[in-house]
Amino acid sequence: MDSSTRLILPGEHWVNIDDLNVHYLDWSGDGSPLLALHGMASSAPGMKG
Repeated sequence: MDSSTRLILPGEHWVNIDDLNVHYLDWSGDGSPLLALHGMASSAPGMKG
């Protein structure tokens, strides 16, 4: 697989906000940030493409 088609895996992180543990994935890059929130019946792995 050449560098133009390689899979980029996200960093997995947790943050505690008002006693709520929030799990987030971070695909660091040079572009503008994008925040995608999934619905209650889905999860982050379903958003990986």
